[in-house]
Amino acid sequence: MFGKEWTKLGSRIDIDFEFLNDKIEMHSHTKETDHLTIVLKGSIECSFSSKNDSVICNAGNIVDLEYPHEIKALENNTRIVNIIKGA
Repeated sequence: MFGKEWTKLGSRIDIDFEFLNDKIEMHSHTKETDHLTIVLKGSIECSFSSKNDSVICNAGNIVDLEYPHEIKALENNTRIVNIIKGA
């Protein structure tokens, strides 16, 4: 499910969600693992624990998730890529 590729921009982690409602459970990041998320295909919902809120991101959107969050696919075959900011 996860593939890693090291680039000059920082580490890149590609994540494929095969099915609607596949998700990455609630989590947060350290300074070393903080990243930008780019939606390459499909759409996702990012839910935030501390804000009891969520945001929808579609293909082409870039999101910087600073708070503890969960990511859920809203379509089959959704793909995101995370680029580590600190690298």
